[in-house]
Amino acid sequence: MKQIYQVSRVLCNESLTPIEILIIDSIEFKKHKQTKLIEYIRRYKQLNLSMELLRENWAEISELNNDSSSLRSCQLRNGPVIGLAKFNEKRQAGITTKEDYVERYGKAEAAARLRSRAASEEIYIERHGVELGKEKWNNYLQKRKSSYAKKKASGHVYSKYNRNYFHLLYGVANGDEIYDRKIEGQRFKVSLAGYIEKYGPVDGPIMCKICKDHTSITYFTTKYGHDEGTIKYQERCAISVGNFRTASKWSLLVIGKIKQEIGDLFYYGDNELTIAVKDYPLLEQKIIKPDLFYKGCVIEFQGDIFHANPLLFEYNTTPHPYNKTITAGEIWAIDAIRIDYYKSKQYNTLEVWESEWNNNKESTIAKCVNFLKKHLNGTK
Repeated sequence: MKQIYQVSRVLCNESLTPIEILIIDSIEFKKHKQTKLIEYIRRYKQLNLSMELLRENWAEISELNNDSSSLRSCQLRNGPVIGLAKFNEKRQAGITTKEDYVERYGKAEAAARLRSRAASEEIYIERHGVELGKEKWNNYLQKRKSSYAKKKASGHVYSKYNRNYFHLLYGVANGDEIYDRKIEGQRFKVSLAGYIEKYGPVDGPIMCKICKDHTSITYFTTKYGHDEGTIKYQERCAISVGNFRTASKWSLLVIGKIKQEIGDLFYYGDNELTIAVKDYPLLEQKIIKPDLFYKGCVIEFQGDIFHANPLLFEYNTTPHPYNKTITAGEIWAIDAIRIDYYKSKQYNTLEVWESEWNNNKESTIAKCVNFLKKHLNGTK
């Protein structure tokens, strides 16, 4: 009991209650940790933290050396509430943003420095040449995959970077702002505008098409390897074409938002209006089903891949995932005849592209609502 007596004697003037002294005396510690224990007793007393909490945490506290950066370290030193606040303050102060780099180095130098710290196959090739760059990049991917697998096997749980995670780190108000800014930045990166900003007006649409085309054999072989990828691609191509006229998920999301403004929508989704085509030989169909029909107005929601978005595909490309014999130009011609048929029936017609929705959802909804409201007085 000699060490415990020394601790109690040193702290005899610290206004400890008898219960606190009993708790302190029950803490087991090694002789060389005595000074550290006294330090933390005083710290917890000043922060109005219970000695019981100190006893619970002592095993971890006694192992702390110079670790002052982790959340757990901050909470052990200052308690769960103050520790979280101090951790967030330190974390926020240590964040260096793109704007900080631009202010410090100028736009061009900042872009070069940030790029030098990034990890992608393209950047590895720039640094090391084609062959060595690809080899190093593949080694990096394998090492990262192995690291993730080891951590997962050991029970490590990766943080879910959702809104609640940012609330925990920065509080509700700041967390919402930071999370929304992060999401908008990620959304822009994968948008057509983001690819154009990165690669220019000529290469941007091409790179966007390559990265977003998850239906090509190149995508499958890159993701799964040549043999397995080829099999998966063939399995996808073998899917029945009977379901192709079903509404896409994104179009139903748009219509759901429109319905909040125009509540009597009916002819869409499972209730698509079926029009019998007569005396219109250019359109080689017996029936036609508009994606959305409302009082003489038609909205067609055109998927970028299936309808060959002209901003993403050139005339002679074959983007259709299940019909590689039809070119983008032929798809455009078929869709143009379809639109002409609607006009021949005096239906007001609007085309909405998938990329429009992905790039600006609010603008797409407003465009559709305004279109329908504008033509209500002249309905057929």
